[in-house]
This record gives sequence, C-alpha cells and structure tokens, in this order.
Amino acid sequence: MIILETKRFTKSSFKDEEELEKVVVSHYEVIFGNHSLYLPQKSIATSSGIGSMPDALVIDLAEGVWHIVEIELAEHGTWQHIVPQVSREIVAAVNPDTKRVLIASTLDEVVKSEELKKKFIDMDIQEIKIQGILEEIMVRPPIISIPIDEMPADLKEWAESLGRQVRILKVSKYLDKEGGEVAYEIPEYLPLSSSPRPEEEEIRDKGKVITQDRFLAECDKLGVILFQKLKELASEKRHHDELIPRTQSFSYYVTRKAMRFCLLNVWPNGISILKDNIKPDNGFAPDAIATFWEVVSKMGELPDRFEAMKQPGFAISDITEDDINQFVSVFKRLIDSLQ
Repeated sequence: MIILETKRFTKSSFKDEEELEKVVVSHYEVIFGNHSLYLPQKSIATSSGIGSMPDALVIDLAEGVWHIVEIELAEHGTWQHIVPQVSREIVAAVNPDTKRVLIASTLDEVVKSEELKKKFIDMDIQEIKIQGILEEIMVRPPIISIPIDEMPADLKEWAESLGRQVRILKVSKYLDKEGGEVAYEIPEYLPLSSSPRPEEEEIRDKGKVITQDRFLAECDKLGVILFQKLKELASEKRHHDELIPRTQSFSYYVTRKAMRFCLLNVWPNGISILKDNIKPDNGFAPDAIATFWEVVSKMGELPDRFEAMKQPGFAISDITEDDINQFVSVFKRLIDSLQ
C-alpha cells in the first residue's frame, strides 16, 4: 500500500496489456533514458514481412545499444506465450535481411520526426551521420526488454539461461479506490556498465566496418557485379565520390561544394536509395533525376510500392544483369549532372 496524505493506494491489476503499454510509452525516457528513441510497432512494421514484430524498438544513443521491447502481462503465461513470442523476435533480429529492414524503417521514422531528430541534435550528432550511427548500434545483439506487471519465477530463470542480455522491467499499478486516482511504479533507468564484457567488446570491434572481401563473400554473382560497377564508378570520380564500408553494407557518398551526402546503401543482397537526397536542391539536374526514378521505379517489386517508400530499394534476386547495367547507367548520368 502507498499512502499519500489522506489517500491510500492499494496494488491493483492492469485492465489489459494496452493499459500497460500506454504507461511504458508515456514514460519511456524514465525507463530507457533521456537519449533514447522509442519506435512503436506501427512505426517499424514494413511491407517486407518480418515474421514476428516486437511491441517496440528502443535505440539508446547514449549507451550505443538497442532494445527489442515486448510488453506482457504475467497472466499470459511464461511458456504459453511470452517465451515463444520473444524467441521468434530474437531469431528475426539476428537475420541480416530483417536487420536491414529495421534500420531502414527506423531511419525513415527519424527523417520525418522532428522530435526524434532533436534526440540526435542533443547528442551533437550531425544529420549526415544518423544512418551510420544507427547501423553501428543495430549491428550489435539487441537487449531484450520485457516490461511486465508481475515477475514470474520461471520467466527470470528462462532469461538467465538464454545467454543474452534480458531486462525484466516490473511495472506496478496502484489505485485509490475512494477517489479513483491511479499511480504507477515504474523501473528507473540504469546506465549500462561503461566497461563491456570481453565478448561484447569483441562483437563491437568486429562490427565496426565490413571488409570488401567479407562483403563480396556474402554476395551472389549479381551482387558482385553491382558492387564492382559502383566501385569503378566511384573510382572514376576520384575524391568526389566514395564507396564507404559501413557495418554490413557500403554507402555511396558524393561531395558538392563541401557538402557530403549519401545516395545509396549497397547490401550483399540488395540496394536502398535515399530518395530525399536526390533532388535539385542538392545540385542534380531535374531531367537526370526524372530519368533515374523512371528506371528505378520499374526495378524488382518497386512498381507496386515505389511512391510510398522514402528509401526505395530492390533485392538482387529480383533483377537481372541487364537491370544492373541500366541502373548503373542512369545513376552515372545522375552523378554527371551534379552542378
């Protein structure tokens, strides 16, 4: 019981999981830290068909970690519901294709949200570096965070045997029956240790950038052809263009009047294009932009969803070598038009 002057708050049950979720969303900065980004399921859901979507993702910019958030009521049962659900999400999160989609959808959400952009500004992170920061964070294994109304003993035991970092976050509800007021007890944010365990440090070191050899080893024949053609194009432009290794991909950057911006992200199994950077304001000729998008919009599965995508992309498995040649040709024309 909690007593506040004449009011008495007694432990009460949440009406449903939705009520618990609203508490977590409303106070996520208290739970995950002031420099965290909270992305609910509706923001990260994509047409790429991720098998199991968590309730949310949280990106902690201060600690450089990310969380898969699964909000649960203990009454749903540890083994009947919680363990199978979280297990599916863990499997999905380590899949490179899924991670690529999550990074892209997270970046889309940041681009359109001034509130989320401010989180990066507060951390002195320039907008051009946002994508790289997200990639560096999300290449690491996620923390599994489970806000829950009670602490089942078997859930804790399962978490300890998982071999992954799991945070079980107990959220309690209290009710003043006479006045009808509600109070919540929520776990306060605790920073991670500044000295990671040796195995975590090894993961971070390995995850900083991908080597060209490792990247090409993950590509199929068409992926190798696309990468080599883009590399040749960047070399032809010399210091004006750069194909820069990221954690799992290569990013194609161009420089204009001391302004540097990314146009493409090249993955072993596909490519994504930063639509917002390809515009006349950045120095590209309108006719070259129009020709480029005319070709791109017909690639792979894009004809059905191109207009709705902030970062249109296609899978290597959905295109041919002729498509690659055509893509590189119009991409070169686009770059040549840069004034």
